[in-house]
Amino acid sequence: MLALNQVEQLLEYQADQIEMVLTSHRVPVRIMGGMVTPRWVRYQAIPEISTKV
Repeated sequence: MLALNQVEQLLEYQADQIEMVLTSHRVPVRIMGGMVTPRWVRYQAIPEISTKV
């Protein structure tokens, strides 16, 4: 089982990857936290003001 510090690092890495992928598709966002459940990891993505959805 992963230590808490390793889990935090993994979640930060995944959040960075999500930001990079969306930015490469011209959708600049910031990941501002999330929720870990037994089945899912849900991130809260906040788009920039100028982003059209």
